[in-house]
Amino acid sequence: MMVCAVIAVALLSAVATALAGADHWFSGTLVQGYGYASVDAHSISYIEATGNHNGFCVAKDTGTTGYASATKTTAGTRACSTSGGFAARVENSACCYHGWVDNSTGSDIIFDTSTHYSY
Repeated sequence: MMVCAVIAVALLSAVATALAGADHWFSGTLVQGYGYASVDAHSISYIEATGNHNGFCVAKDTGTTGYASATKTTAGTRACSTSGGFAARVENSACCYHGWVDNSTGSDIIFDTSTHYSY
């Protein structure tokens, strides 16, 4: 009986992992005054970005894909980096949003490949 319970937990865990996904939607240089939204839209549960300077922000957004003004209004609350070049936010998994990262600083910011959202 115990073996069946362990197998059932393992299978449920595998199914949950298979259903979850991540989109690494941006890496590289984001010039000052611009933001970038992912092409795909999902039920975002978590969003994060890592850059070489502080002051950038992440959020979820609707509509816009690609580049836009860093000061545009987003559908979700922004979480901004204040230390270590990292910003993250937990979201409610409501459908369907794009990942958004913006640079309102006075310098270009280089983002690494870990910038992503989970859905």
